[in-house]
Amino acid sequence: MAFKTKSKVQSGFSMASMTDIVFLLLIFFIIVSTMVSPYGLKMLLPSTSHKKVSAQNKNAKVTISENGNFTVNGTTVTETELENSLMKAVNQSDKKAVVLYANKKSALKQTVFVMNIASRNKIDIVLASNK
Repeated sequence: MAFKTKSKVQSGFSMASMTDIVFLLLIFFIIVSTMVSPYGLKMLLPSTSHKKVSAQNKNAKVTISENGNFTVNGTTVTETELENSLMKAVNQSDKKAVVLYANKKSALKQTVFVMNIASRNKIDIVLASNK
């Protein structure tokens, strides 16, 4: 006598659970990728055109010498006094902007230091260049 069994083992593979996992991973990576911010400074680099900054604007000027000394509107300041001096100079100028004159041989560290101060205080900064 042959007995019939009601439960049979299926030999196929269901992809439904696999597609669910793939879509969940896709959604996770899309959300995470929008949270990643690029590591860089947002700044406007001067173009090589022959435009001059008008002398009537009287923007605050920061100069970095070859040996790393800071000068704000002709007054030499130390690194710790730079932010206060820069804020006073910006408040006296027409616009909330700074023109940065950095020597070619000065360290990038000082230039980024001044740009961080400007960014922290929401001051526009322009790098001066030769024609």
